[in-house]
Amino acid sequence: VYDRLTQDIDRKKIADFIERLFKRHDFNPVTVLDLGCGTGGFCVEMHERGYDVIGVDISPDMLSCAKTRMLEKGVDILLINQDMTELKLNGKADAAICLVDGVNHITDPRKILKFFFHVKKFLNPGGLFIFDINTRYKLEAVMRNNVFYNIDDDVACIWQCGIDESGISESDITLFVKKGDLYERFDETICERAYDDIEIRKFINDAGFELLGVYDGTTFKEVNEKSERVFYACRR
Repeated sequence: VYDRLTQDIDRKKIADFIERLFKRHDFNPVTVLDLGCGTGGFCVEMHERGYDVIGVDISPDMLSCAKTRMLEKGVDILLINQDMTELKLNGKADAAICLVDGVNHITDPRKILKFFFHVKKFLNPGGLFIFDINTRYKLEAVMRNNVFYNIDDDVACIWQCGIDESGISESDITLFVKKGDLYERFDETICERAYDDIEIRKFINDAGFELLGVYDGTTFKEVNEKSERVFYACRR
């Protein structure tokens, strides 16, 4: 169901952009760490491009879906059930990615810095860390007080968004999934925090990363006041 609801995410386009970032910085990683990998879409995409991928996610259900995806694709990717802010690995990776606003889901700023420190710890020297965020503009001006919906024959979704004064965005999601002749209802709340660019830059600096670039979506254009998704590229 999650993949159906996120089918507008163009994983190929994002993976192309990541590889362009690698090339721009003359970087040829072998191992890629996918943090907050969810159902494994980017794990498979990067694996098919020749990288050794490790996927990390806090949700056993998401990882179960990821495992099913990989079995269907006939690929073998290491999946680890961990809170990425408490990352513990047996080795190090050449690059780390955290995509589709995974950083926004860390709503405690103290844990963001902790997360960045852990990422740095498990990157090889010179390794790249690439992540994206939903901007404050998107959460406050585009999504706030809006209702989104998606209706198919076997699943329907209603997505209601709000944001409080502290910058915490809450999305109340109601799903109706067809089971035989009836529909079963599921309710879930997803929280994200709006972070300003100055905050993200401070986290990057305090964790000891070198900021290489900040980009408006999957372009190399400068970020503007109406950018909805911003990518950051950092070097250990």
